[in-house]
Amino acid sequence: MRRIIAALFFSLLAVTPAARAAPRDAEPKVIIADIYDALIKEQNRPAADEGPAYNPPDDLYTPALAQAFKDEDRDRGDELGRLDFFFWVNGQDWQLSGVEIEQRTVWRRPDRRVVTVAFRNFEQESLLAFYFQKIGGRWLIDDVESIDVVEGEEGYDWTLSLILKYAREEP
Repeated sequence: MRRIIAALFFSLLAVTPAARAAPRDAEPKVIIADIYDALIKEQNRPAADEGPAYNPPDDLYTPALAQAFKDEDRDRGDELGRLDFFFWVNGQDWQLSGVEIEQRTVWRRPDRRVVTVAFRNFEQESLLAFYFQKIGGRWLIDDVESIDVVEGEEGYDWTLSLILKYAREEP
């Protein structure tokens, strides 16, 4: 019996790091650092490991952004939809390196923060700005913006809320 309990305990420990998340009252920089750490662990996971892929928590968004995601899910049905890339890595696949995270306050708004994340995904440099708002004692993502595109390079600048609402034309 002790062996069964020990096996269950150690199996729970084995999955705990993948499920680890920043505390609900953590500062925005901590939340973002935790997500990017998990994304890097995911990219370095052995190919033979068939466990579930990491996805950032979906309870990190303000009500307005959460509603935009729900509308996108409803509208797309079985199709690709307006959001056709993984915004966290500014691409569809990722091999992240050189991740640097900074946080700043917003003038006269103690309930707002901006977190910037600079990284290289494969060969492309990216800089994302995460706009946070404190609601009910929690820091929630209100929007995300790509602010790094250099003219002549692949990619484009974008704002997540606008993609979710307006990105695709009717076929």
